[in-house]
Amino acid sequence: MAPPIYATFHSFVQLVNDIITNAPGVDSQLMDDLRLRIQNSPTQLAYRTSIQAPQSVDAIRRIIGRNGCYFKMTTENFGLFFVWHSRSTNHFHLWGPNIDNLNGAIEVLNHRINNYAS
Repeated sequence: MAPPIYATFHSFVQLVNDIITNAPGVDSQLMDDLRLRIQNSPTQLAYRTSIQAPQSVDAIRRIIGRNGCYFKMTTENFGLFFVWHSRSTNHFHLWGPNIDNLNGAIEVLNHRINNYAS
């Protein structure tokens, strides 16, 4: 597997615009909560990375969890800003303030992919 590639954002505006571009249709309440979390972040620097999702819709549902519970848990456990599955590209996108935390979240997602996509 190739090492992840990271996009770097140097401002709140760049980060929010990237999320809006890569996660269209995000609920407005969720975006408001996300903006508040980003504004309260101790750093202005943020990163995005993406990994390929499995082809199986059932596996994707199980990886995300009911009402996004596993994505929410991953976001909280690793201090990320946001995790999203793009149906158009079939990738999981992750945004956060720290590359090490993104790498930890990717490990968890890859573990779930291996469990459910086999």
